[in-house]
Amino acid sequence: MIMKKKLCLFGVLTLLAFTVTISCGEYPKTVKPVLVAEGDRFGGGAGNFVIKTQAEWDNLMCFRSEFWDDSMVTTCLHDLAEKNIDFNTFQIIAVIDVGRPNYPWRINIVSVKEYSDDIVIHIYMDSKNAIFDMITQPYQIVKIPAIAKDVVFKYINYIPPPVWW
Repeated sequence: MIMKKKLCLFGVLTLLAFTVTISCGEYPKTVKPVLVAEGDRFGGGAGNFVIKTQAEWDNLMCFRSEFWDDSMVTTCLHDLAEKNIDFNTFQIIAVIDVGRPNYPWRINIVSVKEYSDDIVIHIYMDSKNAIFDMITQPYQIVKIPAIAKDVVFKYINYIPPPVWW
């Protein structure tokens, strides 16, 4: 009888220890992004990008786009806080909005959360009172640790461009 009680107590303690061990690795985990670049005149294609190689990074830093007279123009980002990225350690997250009227618009990656199956990037966009009636294309580029999980982009308050745009 005493042996059964000890075995039962051992089983309960083992289960409790296993539960505590699991809870120590709870998700979500906050990932701190490091700002690489941000601005409002990107000039290239829009989208949400996960950059994991030097070739992809080179394509983002210097890209070719069509100019108003149908000629191709190469544009390079010069305001990067960091150009040399160790892709064994980090990956780049780039959020580039479409061109929008009524400057200024802003993109802000407000949080990066790692879950058991994926990484979720929370994005906030806003427009202050229009200063100029001109086209702007807001973007923000950050680096995060290289984590082998799918990346999901979630807008907290996505504002679609005007229908006529």
